[in-house]
Amino acid sequence: MDLAYDYWRGDGIAEVIPSIARFRKYVLQGHDWMAERTLSQELTALEAYFGNEATIIVANDCGNIVGYIGIVATADEYPHCAQYDDGTAWFTEGPMVHPDWRGQGVASRLITEALDLATQWDVTQMVMDPTLIIGVDDAAIGMHLMHVFQFEKHATDNAIVYTKYLTSASN
Repeated sequence: MDLAYDYWRGDGIAEVIPSIARFRKYVLQGHDWMAERTLSQELTALEAYFGNEATIIVANDCGNIVGYIGIVATADEYPHCAQYDDGTAWFTEGPMVHPDWRGQGVASRLITEALDLATQWDVTQMVMDPTLIIGVDDAAIGMHLMHVFQFEKHATDNAIVYTKYLTSASN
């Protein structure tokens, strides 16, 4: 498996959002809320979600998206995570991987890429809320985050979130 991992930030995000919207429509098609959402609505939602301070890391196989992780710099979309929003944290719903590529390390590599980027950019904490993607607290995902990546599990009013404090590259 020889995948490329690319990232977009700032104005460059606009060029990848349509591909991410199509990818999400396919991967999340089993969720009622996504089935009711048109591609145009998903595109509009992603454009609102990903601002200038966002980062998208994409795993691709010859230009075809096989996974991605989107990261934002505020908890605006995660009101139950407001206590972590100190201006130096990143927030994400976690990696999303095409069903044909699951179990091949793509999600782990996306998380690793995100953590490496966060460390380079002096982010102090990564906050992951996979509730939207998985719908419930998936024990296997949580165990992987805690044991492989040393995230800590926290229960909030509406979700289970995972946090990891980071050491900046400048320290």
